Amino acid sequence: MTDVNGNLDILYNKYSPMVYRRCRHLLGDEDLAMDAMQETFIQIMRTYTVMDFKAPSSLFYKIATNTCLNIIRHKKRHPEHQDPELMAALISFSETHSKTFLRQIFSKFSNEGTDAAVMAAFFYYIDEMTLDEIGEVLSISVSSVRRLLKQFKNFLESIEAVK
Repeated sequence: MTDVNGNLDILYNKYSPMVYRRCRHLLGDEDLAMDAMQETFIQIMRTYTVMDFKAPSSLFYKIATNTCLNIIRHKKRHPEHQDPELMAALISFSETHSKTFLRQIFSKFSNEGTDAAVMAAFFYYIDEMTLDEIGEVLSISVSSVRRLLKQFKNFLESIEAVK
């Protein structure tokens, strides 16, 4: 056996197109497929010395499939943006109004909502953080983050500007 890095380069060059096609087919997103392909090769690299490479294409195919299924499961359990309509309304609203006006909305909400709700809404809609990331920052569960974002959504619906 030659050096490990040389063999990994050969395997990557030979099987990366197949792995990418599999990931793109399962995920339906080119960027996500590229990430999944990289993750597949990272897994191969971590366990390279103990792997049996009698049928490498089958092995790569299986690892890529499992990686993609894990990504799909994760996306279902941890959706990035629950309400795409509200997100689109905020984006179009922010394009037509000044940042000062957006600050005023958050300022009004801070008078009516809790500090945690204001922070969660800001992190979610302005910083585009995931529910998990917000929960981590605020030290609360994802369901609590959803509850806080629901408060903000209700607030926005109560004012005429976003409707």
